[in-house]
Amino acid sequence: MNRLRAIALICAAAMFSAAGVSSASAVSIRIDADPSSIDIVDDGQGRFIVRAEGMNGTEYLGMPSLPYRVVSVLLPQGDEVAAFRLEGGRTIELAASIELVPFGGYLFDDGIRRGVRIPADEAVGEDGVFPAQRVRHTGTSSWKGFRIATFAVYPVAYNLSTGRLEVTDGMTLVVDTAPGVRDDYAKRERHVDGFREKSLEDVRGAVVNPQLASSYLFDDIVVERDERAFLPSYMPGLEGSAVRYLIVTNEEMAPEFQRLADWKTRKGIPAAVRTIEWIEQNCRAGADLGETIRNFIKDAYEKWGIEYVLLGGDTEVIPERLALVMEEFIPTDMYYGCLDGSWNADCDDIWGEGYIFTTGDPVDETDLYAEVYVGRFPATSLSDAQLLVDKTMAYEAPSDIPYKSDFLLLGEVIQPDPYTPGDKISTDGGAYLEAIDDLYLQSNPDITSIRLYENLTDFPDAILLTRASTLSHMDAGVNHVIHAGHGGKYNMSVGDGSICLLYTSPSPRDRTRSRMPSSA
Repeated sequence: MNRLRAIALICAAAMFSAAGVSSASAVSIRIDADPSSIDIVDDGQGRFIVRAEGMNGTEYLGMPSLPYRVVSVLLPQGDEVAAFRLEGGRTIELAASIELVPFGGYLFDDGIRRGVRIPADEAVGEDGVFPAQRVRHTGTSSWKGFRIATFAVYPVAYNLSTGRLEVTDGMTLVVDTAPGVRDDYAKRERHVDGFREKSLEDVRGAVVNPQLASSYLFDDIVVERDERAFLPSYMPGLEGSAVRYLIVTNEEMAPEFQRLADWKTRKGIPAAVRTIEWIEQNCRAGADLGETIRNFIKDAYEKWGIEYVLLGGDTEVIPERLALVMEEFIPTDMYYGCLDGSWNADCDDIWGEGYIFTTGDPVDETDLYAEVYVGRFPATSLSDAQLLVDKTMAYEAPSDIPYKSDFLLLGEVIQPDPYTPGDKISTDGGAYLEAIDDLYLQSNPDITSIRLYENLTDFPDAILLTRASTLSHMDAGVNHVIHAGHGGKYNMSVGDGSICLLYTSPSPRDRTRSRMPSSA
């Protein structure tokens, strides 16, 4: 039997950053909003759009889209947000009187434009200034044991009566904290070499006060390794081998996915298969099958130490979770990877309800920080599973190497919508992709980027983005497809048409070959 011993893991000390100063009861963060980084763009019709590098735009229907900053603050271990406020800063006028374009919403599959719906008297202050609130607490989540609070800070303000546009630079966000007890987050119990170090690195990169991360202490349990064969415990536990890769499928397809698990294990990634039928018989039951499976994944994360989850089955085998976003139900598998809370804190029949801007109610406290990486093989039969497993194994040991360095970039004009060549462009997916290409792809001599853009005026050396040109390059075989443009649940827009994300090449050879692009 393995012997267990507990150790306290103390994260390595972080270099002090001037971005934030922390104490036992407060965290203070400076919010910079350099006026020179704010662009005021003429829409060609006498009105203007305001944008700022590194900031998002507000999405209140009928109100101007103003730049705001999302600020993620690491809280002292064991504390929760008690209060928050903005202090100080220097207000600078950007325009004395200007008319801004109201936000028109995002066009969804049903033809309805959606955004944040909020009564005008709640969005606008008594002085006529939008937004009425300059800071909002949009939720607190745990990520691999670290507690992170997220705030929306609005340094840019607009007076709807006078047209005055201003920005406040150098404000301080003060977050008061107090001890709080939360027991609904995933707690890693098994020590896995490198996990805490990698988590520390990830968290430091995600928050504005990274120096506080070094104060967190964890009591993961070290399980002494058994040098014999890989043998995990029957149920997730601290006895037996650690599991890094978990596959969930049904009994019919389990033999094929066991073949994949054996392949992964031989490659040094210990993998285990558990069936839905087994999970339902042996594990903590949830409100529905999806929650029961998620409960099991959470147990496997805590006790086996899993890092990857493969859902071996289409949604009729393993259900997706429908989350309510902007009045539409969006199918997502993030539910199976973001393991804190229940995604249904108010215990109704609607899951994944987001923050309500009018009341500040977090509703379902939906966790969007992933503890594990989740993928899905959309198989419904043993033959489907065999095909996907064969293609995966061929991809990981390929004979066709060159195409794996090919990136297909699909950039559509986002605003105006619809777009006609010659229109003044306010938001261009091609520009976003150019930044990715310049920063990450062009510097690698082994990568070939193929650029298909709708806007050839600014990018004359690109290929015109059309449905035909997109399908032609996808059929030829590329390893990565990066799309920046309009789309829906099951399709992406590509200039003069759209492509179903479940697109299958018309060539029988293409259906069985191992060229499987990943899309983003």
